[in-house]
Amino acid sequence: MKNSNKLISAVVLSTALVSSGVAVMANNAAKSDDSKSDLMSILIESMDNGTSFNLKLKNPVELTGYFITLEVDGPVKLDNNCFELHDKDDSEDNYTLIKTEVTQKNEQTHIVKIAVTSDKSLLTKNSSKTTEENQLPVLDIGKISIKEGKKDAEYIINKIEFEAVSPIGNSVFKTSTIDDDSSKRITLKENANHFGTENKVPELPNHTEDENTDNKEDEDVQTPDSDNDNTGGNSGGGSSSGGSSSKPEEEKPLENNVQLFSMSGKDRYETSTKISKTGWTSGAKNVVIVNGNEKNMVDGLSATPFATIKDAPLLLSNGKTLPASTISELKRLNPTNVYVIGGTASMPESVVSSIKSNTKATVTRIGGSTRYETSLEIAKQIDKIADVNKVYISSGTGEVDALSIASVAGREKAPILLTNVNSIDNKTYDFIRSESIKDAYFIGGDKKISNSVINQVDKVVSADVSKNRVAGRNRKDTNAAIIKKFYTGSKLNGVVVSKDDVIIDALTVGSFAAKNDMPVVIGRDSLSTAQKNVLSSKNTEKVYQAGGGVKTSVINTLKDLLGTKK
Repeated sequence: MKNSNKLISAVVLSTALVSSGVAVMANNAAKSDDSKSDLMSILIESMDNGTSFNLKLKNPVELTGYFITLEVDGPVKLDNNCFELHDKDDSEDNYTLIKTEVTQKNEQTHIVKIAVTSDKSLLTKNSSKTTEENQLPVLDIGKISIKEGKKDAEYIINKIEFEAVSPIGNSVFKTSTIDDDSSKRITLKENANHFGTENKVPELPNHTEDENTDNKEDEDVQTPDSDNDNTGGNSGGGSSSGGSSSKPEEEKPLENNVQLFSMSGKDRYETSTKISKTGWTSGAKNVVIVNGNEKNMVDGLSATPFATIKDAPLLLSNGKTLPASTISELKRLNPTNVYVIGGTASMPESVVSSIKSNTKATVTRIGGSTRYETSLEIAKQIDKIADVNKVYISSGTGEVDALSIASVAGREKAPILLTNVNSIDNKTYDFIRSESIKDAYFIGGDKKISNSVINQVDKVVSADVSKNRVAGRNRKDTNAAIIKKFYTGSKLNGVVVSKDDVIIDALTVGSFAAKNDMPVVIGRDSLSTAQKNVLSSKNTEKVYQAGGGVKTSVINTLKDLLGTKK
């Protein structure tokens, strides 16, 4: 076995699972490659009527081993036999080791750890396909099956940490980015009853060549530090349920002049009502309702400027109906007008009927057949109220970037228009040209919005927008760039913080943040250096947490940065 592959075997087996259960994927000589890590994402696909789900790695690097930690929430059970490697090859000359460990964080939360190592490239062994839509290679990782669960039970894949070591330069690659097309919330359409085959650990092959058991590179293993916060750091259940005999103390809340206000509910729907109660204490004449499912959440972000103009809180439907928490909040708000965002596919008539049966409000639909058309229809409604002379253009698959800019767009009563990577929709382009738009900003890097889109828009707006891209090397740095660009004063009315991996909990915070002229900071486990740098020049006395999942250490960092008078 080659030396780099021996390293992975030793680390994944003895360190990652057998010894401590903590993901440690490299030694002192390994180095983290942030540039390639930023491009990777994990795709989750529901299978077998929801009783299992596939994991795939988009835009994979060359790798001979990896470690995965994921958190599954819901009334289901998993065990150590839940993982099945895609296209496992057990031939004598092709060594593959799989180890799975499942622990329970609490009654409804399972932490799944998977380690895989091989003496050959997994890109060669497993099928690495190319998607027709965006031409990105995809590595089939494997399938996770639910051991037990009742029909109609819902479970959520909350977070995933993926670490891999490449044989090329012994580089470490990490990502915690869940792909936008993933099925993170899955419903069992039948009872789950899986008792999989045990993944037995094979003995290490007896290689006599290139063998040095005293190689110091295989000793003194440690986790590589990385400042690339798009990977999500060492978050999640891995560390909370590992094999370490002593549990580390949780960081205590920092006491200073900055107050923390929580706007978090037991789920996304209740979180939206908490935000509504915080921002609209005496009711609201107008309310905007968007679909709370992941694939439709960009509609809610596009709706933020419209909701801000209407001084309306954003509430969530759950697809076909209104949750009880949303109905209760609608009754408290007692609106005259309710606007539902999206076409009938994302906001069916059953939702409209539920609104009408629970309120006396007039219900108006704003939407199109696609997210791009919906963003355009929202822009047209904004233009009827406040003459549009500026637009913010975001990727149709860049929800996190849209979350970062939503409060800015709301404050400035400027629509968020969605675009494909390489070209802007013809109808959207015609709108920009016909409305004599003076200025435009493009949110996100060139992997989300290409220069060709900027050149298209630059031809039909008054200002020179060729250099109006606002982006960083990852989602957190883009967030920092937005705050630096659009919140130039040192004194802030407040700051909203939300986790950066599963943003739907904070989907509805945009109009609240815009109403109060507050930036939204994203970060579950840590803040990036760029975020810290820009926030170090600001001060405020209020931090609002939208949704759960943000570590106390992140809150403390924010309070420390913002509480010091500049």
